[in-house]
Amino acid sequence: MINRLTSAAAVNQPSESVEKASATVTGGKKRIAHNLKPIATYSKNPTATSVKSPAEGNAIEEIKRPTLPLELGAKVPLVVRKRYLSIIIEECLRCTPDSKKTAYDRGLEEEKNVFKRSSNKNIYMNLAANRIKAIRNEHCKNETQSSENNGKQTQRMISHESVLNGPQAAGCSIQRKQVSLTVNDIDNSMLYSILQRFLLSKEDLKKYGFPVLNSDNKEVTYPLPENKIKNNFNSSRRTCCRCHAVFQVNEAGIPIKKEECVFHQGRLWKERSNGAIERKYSCCKGDANSGGCCCASSHVIDGYGHADLMKGYVSTLPPEDDSFPGVYALDCEMCYTTIGLELTRISVIDHHRKCVYESLVKPKNMILDYNTKFSGIQETDLVGVTVTLEDVQKKLKSFINNKTILIGHSLDSDFKALKIIHETVIDTSAVFPHKNGLPQRRALRTITAEFLKKIIQDEVGGHDSQEDAMSCMELMLYKVGQELSKMKKVT
Repeated sequence: MINRLTSAAAVNQPSESVEKASATVTGGKKRIAHNLKPIATYSKNPTATSVKSPAEGNAIEEIKRPTLPLELGAKVPLVVRKRYLSIIIEECLRCTPDSKKTAYDRGLEEEKNVFKRSSNKNIYMNLAANRIKAIRNEHCKNETQSSENNGKQTQRMISHESVLNGPQAAGCSIQRKQVSLTVNDIDNSMLYSILQRFLLSKEDLKKYGFPVLNSDNKEVTYPLPENKIKNNFNSSRRTCCRCHAVFQVNEAGIPIKKEECVFHQGRLWKERSNGAIERKYSCCKGDANSGGCCCASSHVIDGYGHADLMKGYVSTLPPEDDSFPGVYALDCEMCYTTIGLELTRISVIDHHRKCVYESLVKPKNMILDYNTKFSGIQETDLVGVTVTLEDVQKKLKSFINNKTILIGHSLDSDFKALKIIHETVIDTSAVFPHKNGLPQRRALRTITAEFLKKIIQDEVGGHDSQEDAMSCMELMLYKVGQELSKMKKVT
């Protein structure tokens, strides 16, 4: 035991004895002592390990990705939060590639702020997509500045072969590669051909409530939704389509008594809460028996079944030649009048993402509610407007034929407002269906946030028909891109 302690003490001394001993080795050669390896020191934090460098003495940290704790009854599912946290961290790493810790800390803080501002899953997804876009833009801005600075430096002469085959070009052969096609690689004909895969069939047109001609091609028909109130327009009594209150109207359809309309602007959905399924309004999270959360100055009707809304329909005509028939996305905004919903604005976007037609429209009947929350239309917007529905129909028929692909979200309501019969249709509510199927449909803003990472319909002033039409076109170009990714081109 004493010998062992003595040996240990000898190792720790800065020793002259060791040097002397090493000099008296057999053969007269000086013995070289072994250098001790650096000792690894471990942090108390189980998520990080640090190793000291013998040369620099600095700690090199290896940090694990942050995770989120499990919360029971959380307003946003943990799996959704984890997915968006991962995307946010990836974008933060692109901004600060030299410091994982900084990127992780920022990503965790960004996600935490989004979660605090969200009252439900949909709002969380929208806000998260918005932050991801902002961080991505920050990275692009930094890259642009960096490339500008590098461009100012003197560039060396590089051979053509080196450009094609890299710095080790000498003695190498150039191989042609196969890469995926993109939307920019295809012509109008191929774009049209791919989009045809998403067209609604004649049965789907009826199922989704599009106006169609009956078997005699004389009368327009479309199914009345089961959840819509059917008024008897031969009577002076009406049932409000928002609050379901019964009210009286005069011969012109104007409410006799001015009453406030208190209603829920959202829909009643089934949601899982505290382990149980409950029905709640999407606007305020109130249950089925809760009072309305919005107030309007008048009761209104949507006009389903009104004779005047079934008149004046036009059909698109066959093309005059074999040229490209066109691909357009459109969206309409409507206001409540004495006979129901009537057209007040239309926007049409082409496949190059350019607005080719935009117009405000004056309804035939008196407006009871401008429906500004959803239409974005205010009373002052329509002052001096003289464009009628007939003018819009004539304009559309000047560049749209029955082979033109029209794209939109819940496009059946737009066709009813336009009073148009057209069968070459792509509806994004069918391309991106609700998991429970009809009659439920996913909102355009949630689809756009999920697939395009883009926030729309976020303005207090109401929806923007041009923005909605643009989003529909971009969603279908996204789907075209997915189809093209399965094809290859040789470079």
